[in-house]
Amino acid sequence: MKVGVIGANGFLGHHLVTVLEERQKDLILFGRAEVTNHHQEYYQLDLQNESDFDNIPPLDFLYYLASDSIPSSTWDYPLLEIENNLLPFLKLINRLCENGLKRMAFISSGGTIYGDTHGKIGEAHVKRPKSPHGITKLSMEYWCYYFFEKFALSTDIYRVSNIYGEGQNTGKGLGIINTWLELIHQGKPVSLYGQGEHIRNFIYVQDVALAIATSLDFDDEGINLFNLSSHQSLSLADLLKDIEQILNRKIQVNFLPQRASDVLSIDLDNRRFLERNPSFQFTPLEEGIVRTYQHMTKNE
Repeated sequence: MKVGVIGANGFLGHHLVTVLEERQKDLILFGRAEVTNHHQEYYQLDLQNESDFDNIPPLDFLYYLASDSIPSSTWDYPLLEIENNLLPFLKLINRLCENGLKRMAFISSGGTIYGDTHGKIGEAHVKRPKSPHGITKLSMEYWCYYFFEKFALSTDIYRVSNIYGEGQNTGKGLGIINTWLELIHQGKPVSLYGQGEHIRNFIYVQDVALAIATSLDFDDEGINLFNLSSHQSLSLADLLKDIEQILNRKIQVNFLPQRASDVLSIDLDNRRFLERNPSFQFTPLEEGIVRTYQHMTKNE
């Protein structure tokens, strides 16, 4: 089976490819950079350039991990979501389906598509995305239903909570745990929007890679929706306290006005994923933070 990974050089993509290589999978990798660190067949791919699609060989299974934005980056420029995320996705998947693609795993956003919520929420919960990023992610999910109806493209959609872990590029504005750990290590204050009341779920990147790799173990037809989150949800204020305790140091905090693009509370119910994968184990938050911090500081 020919398995492709779009976004293979990214944060999650790198960890996913490592997991799939350990499972002795032959992969075809795609990314923006000219080269990859993985020893697999690789193609440079600019999703804005349709001529690059001509070089993609036929695939049986695709992991679509690409995203060109975060909630805050397109808040004032919503059309960028259409131009940089939605249209390239539609054009690429349509082309791959015409060339025989039959299964896909699509990485959606658990933190933006539901909007502000209260308590545990399952996949059937009402969706009221408040940011252009969330609106576009949800639209891409709905387009997966179209591709199934037209091409019989079965898709596992993963609504992933906040990922952290080794190798995250915080320069893109993502990753509050990694961002805080970097600032703390540098002896700088961290920024907190609002008073820390926002509820978030944090999931270790290697857990996400292992979880989405399981899509290759199933061949059920249709669209499968999964909230992918750990068992640990907490306020950002409590997260700060936990990090202080784990690192045994006092953290300086700059309190900033709350951003309009931020969801106040999101606590995903992961039972549907665990029903499909009952033996799956999530990494405890404390252990994941320790691993991330050790990796961040190991070469100093």
